[in-house]
Amino acid sequence: MNENDAAQTINVAQQANAMLNMQLLELQKSLDSEEFERVKRGFGIAMGELFVEIVDPLYKAYPNLAPAMFDGTAPKVPDSHFIQVFELITSLGTRTR
Repeated sequence: MNENDAAQTINVAQQANAMLNMQLLELQKSLDSEEFERVKRGFGIAMGELFVEIVDPLYKAYPNLAPAMFDGTAPKVPDSHFIQVFELITSLGTRTR
């Protein structure tokens, strides 16, 4: 995979994780604790697989795309970026009712 495709793939994986997190926060409000724990475990497995199988190998192949906490040299993403992503996810909605 070339560097541009790797950067886009990392971005998509991060967005997927953010959306799963948002949905989990919504579900926590309505599910009983047993069902919530089951869903949380499933989401955690999916998020872990995205990182282990996709993101981490790309960080290793392209350290300039990896943040310092993963021994990379990518510049710190400004907080405003996370706020924009959060607002986008919120505007998309997390419920399908």
